[in-house]
Amino acid sequence: MDAELKDLEFSNSVPSAADGPTFYLTTDSGYYILIQMIYSSMNSWSHSIQIACRIHGPNGYKKTKTESKGASDFKMSSDKLSADCKPMSVKYIEVSFDDGDIVMNFQVVSLGTVRIGSGKHLFGKSEDKGYVKSAHIPKAIATGTLKVDGKTIDLKGHGCINFVTQHLPQNVARWNFANLQNETDAVVLYQASMFKGSEKKQISQGFVVLDSKIVGITTENKTVFHHTEFDKFSNYQIPTSLTHEWSGKTLDGKDLKVVMNLSLKGMIDKVDVLSELPYLVRKFIQTFITAPFVYQWLEDVTVDVYVGGEKREIKGRVFHENAFMGDIAEMIYQYSSDNLTCDIRQADIITDTYLAELRAYKPEKLAPIDLPSTFTPPAAPTKPELELAVAQKEEGELKEEEWPALVDPIDDPENYNDEYDFRDDEDHGKLFPAPLKEIHYH
Repeated sequence: MDAELKDLEFSNSVPSAADGPTFYLTTDSGYYILIQMIYSSMNSWSHSIQIACRIHGPNGYKKTKTESKGASDFKMSSDKLSADCKPMSVKYIEVSFDDGDIVMNFQVVSLGTVRIGSGKHLFGKSEDKGYVKSAHIPKAIATGTLKVDGKTIDLKGHGCINFVTQHLPQNVARWNFANLQNETDAVVLYQASMFKGSEKKQISQGFVVLDSKIVGITTENKTVFHHTEFDKFSNYQIPTSLTHEWSGKTLDGKDLKVVMNLSLKGMIDKVDVLSELPYLVRKFIQTFITAPFVYQWLEDVTVDVYVGGEKREIKGRVFHENAFMGDIAEMIYQYSSDNLTCDIRQADIITDTYLAELRAYKPEKLAPIDLPSTFTPPAAPTKPELELAVAQKEEGELKEEEWPALVDPIDDPENYNDEYDFRDDEDHGKLFPAPLKEIHYH
């Protein structure tokens, strides 16, 4: 259904959430641009704003800027449709970014703004299981200019804009996003796959634009990874070939199916998400998920579109993105204490069958471990404790080995044992948890 203006508002009053718009531009000059402003209230003691600008051009050109700002730097209009947080501002349909190195200004004219149902999609049966709330502009006309590295680049082209609020807890193992744009058509997929054992397996939203008109909104979509390869950068299995399939009805009731086969050869970026976040936000996220990594490709593709039994082909350039939040099959948290314990996510009762599946998955890691049937993480530190720790750290009064024990919500200061740490953080000591294949037992 058509989205309303309120669906495009910044929702910075929502607790324990990440909220904001992401703009994707496919330009006639051969550039692809992703720019976003995200308001994070994922912790109660320190809200923050994450700004990212990623520019990809011909011949492998790449320019990336990320900024982390405090809530006091964020200024929002009374109608909540515009916001300013230097170096970026969003004025409803006009976006600007200026940090001296990158100077960009563009406007978008929507060809239709949509949401599915109320726009809110639960990760489980109730909101306390987490949810994503979204509205989408699957195709827009973009105009503007970009000045970077001594060049002035025309941003005339087409855009896709997602307005998303994601509320904790984090039950998503992987996000798939595909955005194909050409002069008159667009095919967009926005899809989340949940961890094994979740009440829902998938949330999927698809949008099909033909001849500059939205003709279909689909929810019966699927993505199949045909081949993958292990990447040491993230310790995840990354797709090398896959198929996206959209399935549903057109707005006038005809059968609609779209098939996109991708051989992924044009990787343009891979991002360790936690490395771009401020420390306290990063630590908070790690109490809910493992290590999030994002992979992005740009590929030329021909897509088959079937409307009412009639086939047509769409050619264009597709931006494909996979965000890995953890292993879909299973995920383990390591908790640092004198007695090593583990939590199997989504499994309140650990059955023999489940343990057998885990041992088959990684037997050399799990064989020597006595897994508990339940796990209760220690309470997060209070706001005064955090403020004291930060102050002591800044004054040099806090020893480096004391820092993670005081402020990490999943550390136990009394039982903290460096022996069980396995991931280094340059500024603050050791970090955990991590994906199963990355855990090193002692």
